[in-house]
Amino acid sequence: MKIAPIGWRRPLGASLSIAAAAACLDFSWLDASVSNTDSISNYALESLTSRNSGWASAAVLGTALLVSISAFSKRRKSEQKHVEQIRQRIAADLHDDIGSNLGSLSLIARSARKDLIRLDGPEEIAHDLSEMENIARECSLAMRDIVWMWERSNDSVGDLIERMRQTANRMLREMRFSLDCQSCEIDAHLSLEAKRHLFLFFKEALHNIMKHSHADQVSVKVWNEDDQLAIEILDNGNGIPATPGADSPGVRKLQDRARTLHGLFRVKSNKEYGTRIQLFVKHSHLSIQPAI
Repeated sequence: MKIAPIGWRRPLGASLSIAAAAACLDFSWLDASVSNTDSISNYALESLTSRNSGWASAAVLGTALLVSISAFSKRRKSEQKHVEQIRQRIAADLHDDIGSNLGSLSLIARSARKDLIRLDGPEEIAHDLSEMENIARECSLAMRDIVWMWERSNDSVGDLIERMRQTANRMLREMRFSLDCQSCEIDAHLSLEAKRHLFLFFKEALHNIMKHSHADQVSVKVWNEDDQLAIEILDNGNGIPATPGADSPGVRKLQDRARTLHGLFRVKSNKEYGTRIQLFVKHSHLSIQPAI
């Protein structure tokens, strides 16, 4: 390799110095006593070498960080899959074991009540057995609802509406009931928590109607209000009893559910027209996990 003449080295060193200054823009460390061009060139070359080493280290650190993030992501997905498998096993055990036992208890109580009636047994015992049968049946149905809420296979708005219909037919069997769905988002995905809070909001509203309203007619409507899913529950009962200085416990529970879903809750009630309950939740909030 031919070595450039000394006369060329000085301009070359000066050019490297200028290029390094333009690329790095950081020569505050340069001592003011360095006055000749050769010294500036040496400092510039050392700076470039140092910065190249720094960039190589940063590249190594960045690669290691990406590998760590990838490994963490894979481990997290594996843990989530394992948790989901445990969830499914618990749901199956609840349905098979506890559900079976509650069903058997209900059948035994029903059979004993019929025997007492046939043998003209004490009415008090027959009444107690009837209550036992009802409690066992309600516990079994509640357990089935819990299992349904945690199942991944039933996580659309359409699945929720169908479960609402079944629940209302069961809980309001002594009333006239209708459910009208006008939502075009029935295939929209629901997170597990959103599905749970929506369903429990609905059950709480029906429970209040059963226990306090003295209504004989209930209508439910589901529709889209702009970018929101809207649910309305209307009864023809005697309204919500006024509680001085505070809402009734049933209304507070509904408000808590709506707040958790980041939704808008409305209630209008009086003795003449009954109670109208409305819930509005943005569709974007139904596909993410709300805070528990």
